[in-house]
Amino acid sequence: MKQGFEAQFDHNTSANSTEYDKSSSLLAAGDGFPDEKRIFLSLTERAAAAGLLSPAEGERLKGEVLSLLEKQCRRYTREQSGSVRSETAGELLQGILYLLGVWLEGQTISGGAALLRRTPLEEGYRQGRIRLRRQLRSCQGYYTLVLRERMPRASRLYDDTLDGGLRGFWKLYPGLMDFFPHQVPITADYPVLHYPQGLEGLSFIRRYLDGYRWENRFCRLFSPTRQRLLLEDYARRCGERPMELGCNLCEILLAHALLEQGEGLTVPERWDRLSASFPDGLRAYLGSWCRENPATLEREMQAVRGENGNN
Repeated sequence: MKQGFEAQFDHNTSANSTEYDKSSSLLAAGDGFPDEKRIFLSLTERAAAAGLLSPAEGERLKGEVLSLLEKQCRRYTREQSGSVRSETAGELLQGILYLLGVWLEGQTISGGAALLRRTPLEEGYRQGRIRLRRQLRSCQGYYTLVLRERMPRASRLYDDTLDGGLRGFWKLYPGLMDFFPHQVPITADYPVLHYPQGLEGLSFIRRYLDGYRWENRFCRLFSPTRQRLLLEDYARRCGERPMELGCNLCEILLAHALLEQGEGLTVPERWDRLSASFPDGLRAYLGSWCRENPATLEREMQAVRGENGNN
């Protein structure tokens, strides 16, 4: 168990690691939703490469993480043993790294290195737990906002995920926070346009809710009656019942909105005309998806036109 972690840690604190950009932050570019589990290792790697953490400091941090792991193993077994199955130990280690990432979230490389030099990791871990509980309360409030802005009777998949899966998360996640905060105890089945990739724990849920939020805001540009009629028409063309649609609903309404911008326009021209009055967040969210998925968008526009049969 220790050898595997030490090898990973030594790799990430190697003096030969990739040089870092002094202006960079640990946050993913512009999205504000970092992968907390990787923040600690990423920071130590970049700080060591920049000379902000010495080899001796790297060894100290490694020892402190292993000490935290031993304490977590004892807590997990209720002080009966410091030994657990390797799979469990690995999950406990991931939970430790996740909470250290919550503590360090938003730090620049230099600021994070300074924090690591002066703060024992046990204290950083404790502060990460406190911060995660605050984030959980904030995220529950965000979920309430998403519920208020939801589409009325959209599809079974949309409703079941919002009312069942996500509601269940708030009941199950508190029981994971002491040992396995990186886990997501539900399946988020509704396919938001930007489905979170590489994120875990509360970070995944925050990003997933962000998808619901922006897509709901776009769909509210259509009246409830028009939403229903357009989705019923789409389902009919696909040979399905409206409530049984398993696709993203915003994608269908977006295809309609783009087609309504006029004839003889390219998709980018249609998007520029459609989004001219959108708030920045909505324009960024939908615009990036349009740029990344032109073929999917063309296919949906064809389906909305009724081209190619039921495709």
